[in-house]
This record gives sequence, structure tokens and C-alpha cells, in this order.
Amino acid sequence: MNRRHFLGVATTASLTGCTGFVGNEENGDLDLTVQNDRDGPVSVDVEVVDDEGTTHEEASNRIDSGVARSAQVTVGSAGRHEVTVFGED
Repeated sequence: MNRRHFLGVATTASLTGCTGFVGNEENGDLDLTVQNDRDGPVSVDVEVVDDEGTTHEEASNRIDSGVARSAQVTVGSAGRHEVTVFGED
């Protein structure tokens, strides 16, 4: 299993301009898309973690060939957020 690079699966992420307030913390939405470019279905795990080590999302999904799955994760608008997609080789 290769955590940082998964051949045949493309991942995109962007922090949208839409922000909200929960308590005193400003939040933003991180839009994620995972696409399976392989010939067959694949099981993937997606993890979103900020630079302080807080996990904002952990999800598993089976994606059919040629299919893309999208998700929106609420994260803090400041700091760095790392998206990791991994699955079977």
C-alpha cells in the first residue's frame, strides 16, 4: 500500500471561498474529488488532517472504474490541511 501516491486514482482538493463560524473558530469547506482511472473497481481510504494533527475526515469507499466520488469536509480556514488517499496496489 502506498499512502502518498496511488496509481490510477486522481484526487483533487480545493478550499472554497465559503466560510462559516462555529463558536469563535472560522471554518472553511474543503471540496474533495477522488476518481478511479483503473480498469476495475478499487477500495480507497481518504484522510484529511490539519497541521496540528487534528483529523477532520476519515472515510472508506469502493469506487467503480471510471467513476468519481465527491465530498465536502469542514475544516479551519487557517493553516495547512493534508489530504491522503490510499488503497490496495
